Amino acid sequence: MDPPAPRTSRGINRIQDLPVGESVEFNQFGQAIGKWQNLYGKYMGTRTRRLIPIVKNTWKHVTKEEKDFLWSDIKAHFRLENNDVKKRTLVSCGTKWKAFKTKLRVKYMLKGISPLGKWTFIEPHVWEEFCQNENTPQKNKLRAQASERGKKHINRPRLGPKGYRGFEKKWQEERNDPEKATELHLIPDIRGSNYCLARAPHDKNGIKTLPPELINVSKNLIEATKKLAQGSDESKAGVDPLILVLGPEHGGRTRGVGCDVGYKKGIEGYVRKRRTYQQREDIEEIKNEVRQQMKEELKSSEFWDEMRLELKAEVRKEMQAERNEAFSPRQDDVPSSGQGRNSVSSITNVAKVDCIKELRKEMQAEHNEGFSPRQDGVPSSGHRRSNVSSTTSIVKLDCIKEEAFCCLYIPISVLNGEKVTCATATVFPIGNNLIHGKQIQKGHMKVSVIKVVEIHKSMELPVPDDEIPNLEFAVNGFIQWPINAIARFKGLSKAPVSRVSTKGGLPQHKKQPSTTHGNVKETLKEPNKKDKAAEETTKNKSAPDRITELAKQKERAEKEKSENRKKLMDLEHDIQLNKPKSVLDGYNRWMSRGGDCAEPYAIRVDKEIFRQADESYFAINATDIVELLTNQELECGILTLFEMSLYHLKGRSSLNRVGFLNPGLITADACLFEKWSTLDYLTRALEGYDFYLAPYLQGRHYVLFVICPRHGVAFILDSSKDSSKNEETYRLAGLVESVVGSLRWEFPAVNRQPFDWECGFYVMKWMHDFVLKYQNDNFPNIVPWSDERPLENKELNAIIGAWFMLWRD
Repeated sequence: MDPPAPRTSRGINRIQDLPVGESVEFNQFGQAIGKWQNLYGKYMGTRTRRLIPIVKNTWKHVTKEEKDFLWSDIKAHFRLENNDVKKRTLVSCGTKWKAFKTKLRVKYMLKGISPLGKWTFIEPHVWEEFCQNENTPQKNKLRAQASERGKKHINRPRLGPKGYRGFEKKWQEERNDPEKATELHLIPDIRGSNYCLARAPHDKNGIKTLPPELINVSKNLIEATKKLAQGSDESKAGVDPLILVLGPEHGGRTRGVGCDVGYKKGIEGYVRKRRTYQQREDIEEIKNEVRQQMKEELKSSEFWDEMRLELKAEVRKEMQAERNEAFSPRQDDVPSSGQGRNSVSSITNVAKVDCIKELRKEMQAEHNEGFSPRQDGVPSSGHRRSNVSSTTSIVKLDCIKEEAFCCLYIPISVLNGEKVTCATATVFPIGNNLIHGKQIQKGHMKVSVIKVVEIHKSMELPVPDDEIPNLEFAVNGFIQWPINAIARFKGLSKAPVSRVSTKGGLPQHKKQPSTTHGNVKETLKEPNKKDKAAEETTKNKSAPDRITELAKQKERAEKEKSENRKKLMDLEHDIQLNKPKSVLDGYNRWMSRGGDCAEPYAIRVDKEIFRQADESYFAINATDIVELLTNQELECGILTLFEMSLYHLKGRSSLNRVGFLNPGLITADACLFEKWSTLDYLTRALEGYDFYLAPYLQGRHYVLFVICPRHGVAFILDSSKDSSKNEETYRLAGLVESVVGSLRWEFPAVNRQPFDWECGFYVMKWMHDFVLKYQNDNFPNIVPWSDERPLENKELNAIIGAWFMLWRD
């Protein structure tokens, strides 16, 4: 006998649209009811799982911006006119989010099964972090306790996803029909009646009957109703029969109403029993006695003598640690301070702080007197701190015109007048005043941490960030820091280098200032593996040594330019023989432009082209041109400039229906690490056109998104040989849907690249053909892509020639 076929499991929810002309009904608690109740609940759960990360500890840790964006998505999808049900909807979203996390824990994490095959939007690193957060001894203990409590729960409601609100109308109709009404329907208290009906199973005749353990509950409800009707003391406090029988309600749910409706709203007039006047008087008397004892203790000289001895011993240990650090042969390049200063400054009692400051002065004096002649040449922590102050200046808003190196002070130490350095960083101009999609607070600047002093790695950030728990995790990331706690190194600026990769971002380009004797201005490159060690070794050198080092850096830069210049000149013969005339003309145009052909070419991006908030800049480098002419992987700047050229060609025409997205602002990294900034850009950019072209870089591979919001469809043109991908493979797809609504994603048959380097050329070819031909050929009713053959060399050469022909100065 053949084994039974495996049962088909339920798949994930799919987003469905509300039919035109229909609307969702809500009850007095803001809960969805009626025939669209399930659709509303499914959409809430689906979008909550997509938009709210599962690595958040609790729903309280979800930021207000994330909740507002989730609500705006739900509101737009169901065409809601106001925010009347916003609070109730977000509470339900929180309940569904917690239930989803519970499902992931129970059915996947504890069984050692990966959910990535089913829930494809969960990234592998997110799942690993989730397992690390949830599989701790403390949470396992809480989980075991909750499991034991759950075993005691019997007679759970048999309501399914509809809940009480889904059956209230049906039960009321049955109460009004003598033929359908049962003893449970006739219980005088409606909430008590609903409570019993929810737990009563059907017998063989389809009649609801209570299990034996709940029969007494129904009888007691009838008696309690009669008792309250006679005017008992309980009725004065708004107590109803169900509370009288089963006990008081607990926060967060109301029996017989719903699991996410609090008792204050679920029971009209109900007031929980409060402490009596006498109880409050007793508690206040106890508090007064404790306060009096504390005052007497603080007045005692013995208490302060004992406290002084303890603090003196503590400060002595801290200063010994400072001394050891100062004499250590391995000193950090960042001036450090005493470990205890940060902990001492956190003491809130003013008397204790004054005491500690006084002790510090005494101990510092003892420390200075105790120096031996052999130690005179070794700088103390105070000496090193003065060296820092002599080479830094407090940042002012109007002086930050470009990125600059700086040191960060502990904010509370600035208030105390000590200026304790905790890290070095790069401070940035104000720009769009956003960081991680959030507004930068008043009096703060955007900084990127480079290196943290060892003893301050566990320090909390001045402006808390959900993704960055302490200062150590902020290295190479962006955070906010108070302006009065930032010291800019005088004479040091962070200028872009001549060879900047534009893949994954669009750097600004400025020429490096020349270095002359007598007025030396150091121009630093961005820290990288090659220059970081040299930078650290030259920080403490004398002026002649620094000038020598700068001369070497200039020599290396000139050598790199010379190599790029030679590569470009060596291409001339091959281009004359194997490339079309359009490519040769473009090559000659680059070589004959003003200045050195090896110098980067700075380009200003008008904010109207890509619908950006502000204009921006990027550079085309000599190596980018070499890669374009020798069939190598293309940089992001090449595709960006090609889109700008197409815009200038067709963008202002009345027949143009195509808009363009800036590829540097929508990369996979931007969608992951700058999610809210990317959403803000997409909201501004995806408006006004029928179609949008979006070259999208994920990893090292380009694909082309053709987005058609007005038609409810989008196409992903991917030249890779892997045909098993879907829209959930690309991070940009989910963000686009969050802005324009649900889309139907299609993957047409397009040209397949035989090697790894061609994807950028294929994307330019598709954009060129779409703008010049396909946009006005009944698209998207007629899909123009159906050929999977690889592009020939002559087609690749033609698109290179088009790049040069369309390029404008």
